[in-house]
Amino acid sequence: MNCERTKHLLAVIVCAICQHITVYAQEQQTIPTTDFNTKAYLRRGDYYRFAAISFFEADSATALRFKKKFTPGLKRTLVLESAESECANTDEIKLRTQRKREIPFLLTDDPNCEVVRHYYQALAGFVEIGKVYVVTAAYQRGTEPIIIGTVCIQSPYINQIADPDFLLNSINDPLSYGLLDAKELQAVPTQEYETKDSGKTVVVKGSITQTSFKTMYEYIADGIKRGIFLDCTEKIRPPFTRYTPLSNIATMPKEFQQFLKSKGVLDSIQKADRDYQKAISLSIKEMPSSVCDKPKTAEEALTTLSTDVFQKYILARWRICDPYLQSLLRWFLNSNAPSSGTDSSVYAVGRLRHNGKYDVIMLEIGQKKLLKTEIDNIMLYGTQEILSDPAQYCHEYSHIVPPKPDVLEYIERWYQRWQVEMQEQKATLKPKAVKTRTTR
Repeated sequence: MNCERTKHLLAVIVCAICQHITVYAQEQQTIPTTDFNTKAYLRRGDYYRFAAISFFEADSATALRFKKKFTPGLKRTLVLESAESECANTDEIKLRTQRKREIPFLLTDDPNCEVVRHYYQALAGFVEIGKVYVVTAAYQRGTEPIIIGTVCIQSPYINQIADPDFLLNSINDPLSYGLLDAKELQAVPTQEYETKDSGKTVVVKGSITQTSFKTMYEYIADGIKRGIFLDCTEKIRPPFTRYTPLSNIATMPKEFQQFLKSKGVLDSIQKADRDYQKAISLSIKEMPSSVCDKPKTAEEALTTLSTDVFQKYILARWRICDPYLQSLLRWFLNSNAPSSGTDSSVYAVGRLRHNGKYDVIMLEIGQKKLLKTEIDNIMLYGTQEILSDPAQYCHEYSHIVPPKPDVLEYIERWYQRWQVEMQEQKATLKPKAVKTRTTR
């Protein structure tokens, strides 16, 4: 078994070295050393959602401004308006297009109806900006926000509104237009004007007229400071790992609490809770060096982890002791990370997935580090799979926060059992009905 594992790792190392040599120039462009590429992080939510950032949903005025600026849609012409008035089936064509139903030939035998059909089918396939989100350095109320950039997504369909993963899935594949960094936001005006054929100057649709700010950067910064923009940072971090104390037991009926105590379940639940709190405190105590509370620049915010992540979510930091895997990762780190420090131990920071594997969001060796964006760009998929499987290779854990036990479901089962026993007790204590003879 060890021999097979060694051969497999050696093969991965050889492939990785070959890949690194052949695409060395591209990789140097992927990870710039002088100019920090903000958009490389904004293109995927997984690259920044654990970083020292805040994530805001912009107001409707910003969403409309971006929609009309970057996805203005198809312009209506005099020919189209004339065709709509002449076609007797305009309303039916619109309705069928909206419902994505087939338009029969009989509805478009008139040339005017054919013009209407072409326009609305093209309009239905056009992608528009529905929501705009703003990524900033970890924001503290009352301070000036450090805006990193904006991310735009489509509005959810009816069947996607209740999907808890819709937002995360959308920011992992955002729209290409509307993805702006801070400099580009400073170049987008809040208001634009156009001159009609008659010579009259009018405001372009979507312009924000009810503001004194000249640029969208200023308008967005003011919206964040005034609390108009909704803070959605918690929504892009995994809710199933959020730690919540088991305080709901105290709100349950006292009879049920006595029932749990008599069965010995209450003590075991409280012990599990204490063990979990101990693990959380250990996690906070042994945070990696790349953790930041108050980042001062966009680069610092995107390349460090949030302290809040370690305080509220299950993250693990472990030392990899398998010599072959360690040498492979050390080679990656030495080749692609700035050189500093003498510590040769390789650490990984990540979280536990539902399938039992690890989602690695950062690698460390001394002061060197590789974040998820670099890992995805330069590391072979097979190496990532090896790294995400702690059961296959030796890992010496500096600490691991265990997954939250499904205590609530456990309590619910005991609660149902208690209700059944209470009903049985009432049934046995209920006096039997005595038949009485009635006399006439």
